[in-house]
Amino acid sequence: MHSRTGKKAIAELIETNGVSGRLTSVTIGKMPGRQVILYDKREEVLARGKREWPVVWNKTLERRGLPSLNMDDPSVSRVWRIEARAGKDYLSNRWHVRTWADLSHALPLMLQAAMEDIRYCVPTADSNRARWPTHPMWSGALAEMVRCVEQSVPVLASADYRLITRDRRCEVIEKQMLGLAVSYAVLHAKPRSEFGQFLHWLPERLLSISKRHPKSLGQRMQQAADRFNGLS
Repeated sequence: MHSRTGKKAIAELIETNGVSGRLTSVTIGKMPGRQVILYDKREEVLARGKREWPVVWNKTLERRGLPSLNMDDPSVSRVWRIEARAGKDYLSNRWHVRTWADLSHALPLMLQAAMEDIRYCVPTADSNRARWPTHPMWSGALAEMVRCVEQSVPVLASADYRLITRDRRCEVIEKQMLGLAVSYAVLHAKPRSEFGQFLHWLPERLLSISKRHPKSLGQRMQQAADRFNGLS
């Protein structure tokens, strides 16, 4: 960061996170201004069950003739993500972006400015940090950002993404249904030995309730389809 940035400003604008003594993210800046973030994307993906990301990474590696990531081994599957974010104040006040056309024109310049103002460097013996060389990962990220803006090509086909997302949603709903069924059985004073039999009875009960619902089944299914936005 700029050498004139004061300690108080740094405390307000820099946020770091980590677990077990290991740094997992560094965030510089705050919204609605500008932020530059470096964080452990692998850890976030595993923690939140984002199954599409390993598929994206492995498809990219496959196209480049490289082996797939072994997500069970952190030492060979660590993925660091760099993000440059621009909030509404930064867009309008600094770059005078008002329309999509303005954004399309300014975005490559904005990304380059963000990645040059804030850099991840390779420390040397030079006491002047401004002369430290930029880390190759940072330079590569900037080049990739500009390339993606100029020619955006999705790595994962929309059909593949929908399939992965749908399966994940189904798993979440299945767990919710099971949890509700357990609660429902408890409220009906069913012992554990009769839970299987209770599950066989449950569909008939739900069908009976559905027939008495004020909205038709077609309306309710259409609402669900709209909510899941084409995942079915």
